[in-house]
Amino acid sequence: MNVPDYFEGIDIQSFAETWDYTFNETGSGTIVEELDVGEPDGFGGYDIDLYYREANYSDKFVALVHHWREWVILPYVHDLNWRDSTGLDVTETIEVFLAISIDTIESDMNEGIANYIIFCDHLQANAFFGYNTTTYSSFQEAWDYGEASIMLGIGFDQIQTGTNAWNIISMLLFFQLPAIHWVINALLVIPFWICIAYLAYVLVIKVIPLIAGG
Repeated sequence: MNVPDYFEGIDIQSFAETWDYTFNETGSGTIVEELDVGEPDGFGGYDIDLYYREANYSDKFVALVHHWREWVILPYVHDLNWRDSTGLDVTETIEVFLAISIDTIESDMNEGIANYIIFCDHLQANAFFGYNTTTYSSFQEAWDYGEASIMLGIGFDQIQTGTNAWNIISMLLFFQLPAIHWVINALLVIPFWICIAYLAYVLVIKVIPLIAGG
C-alpha cells in the first residue's frame, strides 16, 4: 500500500485493512467519497462514506457515515463518533453530521499527525490525519492547498468477514452475489422467486378454508 510519507511512522501492518485519502476534491462545498477498498466492497466489510468541507470554506469538518441494512432490505444510516488519543469524545454536530472539526484536528496535531478512534455500535477503527510539515505551517494551510490527508485502519477483530448460510441466501435472492454478471444472477434468482411465490400461493389456498371454518 502506498501512503504519504508522514504516515510511515504508523504500524500499518497491525491493521487488517487500511485506506488513505487526500482532501483535494472540489465541488459544491461538501464532498462525499465512498470508501471502496476491496472484497467485500467497502472498508473492512462495512459500507462507509466520507464527507468533508472542501478547501477555503468556513466550518471545515470531516464526517464518516455508516450505511447498513436490517433484514437485508431495510436501509439505515448513522454517523460515526470521534474520540481522541486521551479517550475524550470530540464529536461535534456540524451541518447535519456528527463530525470532527478541522480546528479540533489542528489542536490535536503532534509532529504533523493527529490520531482518533472512530466508532459506532457496529465497528471501531483508527483515523489518522497528517500533512507535510516541511511544506506547510499548519494542517489548515495544507487543507486549503489540497494537501491534507486521512488514513483509516481497522483491526483484525473488527473486520466483517463472516459468511453464513443466511448471508449467502439473502445475497442470492436480492441479486447481490459478488463478481457475477447480472444476467447470470437473474437466471439463478428467478427460479427461487417462482418457488417462493408458488409456496406462498399454496399456503394461502390451504389457510383460507381454515379461516373460513371449512
